[in-house]
Amino acid sequence: MTPPETALPPGTLDLHVHAAPDIKPRSVNDLSLARACVDLGWQGAALKSHSEPTGGRAAMAGAATGAGMIGGLVLNRAIGGLNPAAIAAFASATPDTARIVWMPTRDAAHDIARKGTGRAAVPVLDGSAPAEGLTEVLEAIARHDLVLASGHLHPAETVAVFRLAKAAGVRRLLVTHATAPITDMGDDLLQECLELGAHVEICARNVFGDDRARIDPAKLGRAAEVFRLCGGRALLSSDLGDTRYPLPWEGLAQLAGALAGQGIPAADLRHALTEIPAHLVHQSTA
Repeated sequence: MTPPETALPPGTLDLHVHAAPDIKPRSVNDLSLARACVDLGWQGAALKSHSEPTGGRAAMAGAATGAGMIGGLVLNRAIGGLNPAAIAAFASATPDTARIVWMPTRDAAHDIARKGTGRAAVPVLDGSAPAEGLTEVLEAIARHDLVLASGHLHPAETVAVFRLAKAAGVRRLLVTHATAPITDMGDDLLQECLELGAHVEICARNVFGDDRARIDPAKLGRAAEVFRLCGGRALLSSDLGDTRYPLPWEGLAQLAGALAGQGIPAADLRHALTEIPAHLVHQSTA
């Protein structure tokens, strides 16, 4: 699969791509995505799966193509929920690619309540206290200097977990798809995350309209608002791989172009596509 030329700058790093193999069909697989990264001159991309760690997959795809692929782990029930042993294994088995740990997504209580899926939840809080396993999970993330991403938590849960994470020594925080309907926390809570040192992800998937092909002006307007609010802490990702949407590099290019049309300077967009994600996942915090 040879990607078309896009408006994205060399060195783009997409920290949120869903690729096959997966439990549902995907528009790209690990190798086709990695080859596209090389063809486009990207740094690479992060593989996100709701059901399995992707550190080994990232290592194999990167070795086969030369792309800088990144692995992740989502704390859903498939890997034991709030499971510090899974984090330790993920980080130890693939130390060169293991970089991101997401809080629960499909198994987050907030996601289940919003979507009515009836799944068994992985709670992260017990009232205002950490749920069983959360403290150990945060300590494992801190020990391995991984990125903690908020997943599909309720916005108020995200702030509470980030506060606990900071206290546990976690140094890399990321608000997941900050303009998605399920996780848009409003400006006040978003500002609290920024004050904790978090970076904020704006995703291409969340600006498309109901037809999944054209950008919705209202959704784009919210993305531009969040970008401006976050200043130099916003990064752009695709959150693509769903077969109903554009390919990851196409959707990400559409997001960047549309934000430029909203008056976001080209230099700021380039920074949000390249330096900011690279700084978050790679720069030493020692």
